[in-house]
Amino acid sequence: MAWTFKDWYDKHSKELSRKRKLKYKRDKLHRERIQRKSRSYYKNHSKDRIPADRLSVRDTDGVHYITIGKMAKMIGRKAQTLRGYHVDLVIPPCTVFDHRGWRLYSPKQAMLIRKAFGMYDRDEISMLSGVGKFLANNWEGKDGKEDAKTS
Repeated sequence: MAWTFKDWYDKHSKELSRKRKLKYKRDKLHRERIQRKSRSYYKNHSKDRIPADRLSVRDTDGVHYITIGKMAKMIGRKAQTLRGYHVDLVIPPCTVFDHRGWRLYSPKQAMLIRKAFGMYDRDEISMLSGVGKFLANNWEGKDGKEDAKTS
């Protein structure tokens, strides 16, 4: 019968394991080297558990688009409320979506929404329909140009 490493290892694995554990326990330098390697491996091979920023998306042109969640935080409302504003046409339909179908706002659109809801919160605009009119009159499209008529 031919010699194989598997057969040899099966026969000597317990002894090797015992020696390895003993060396780890007694040799401080060996233990520190193993721990460094382990940390390095984990750092290089593990995925980030929480992405740095899930609330903005960068386009290939370098434009940072803002998700509905970040937009909601900016105006002090919940994302579900903003979705309702889209259904009720208080906020004009989004012009940019990512591959998941998430609504994305350009920086100008985000600034405009923030300004409109700031005016609404300060009672400068009395009803949500007024916010909708303000946004519709100033909304920009995907290419950065005005889609709606300016008054």
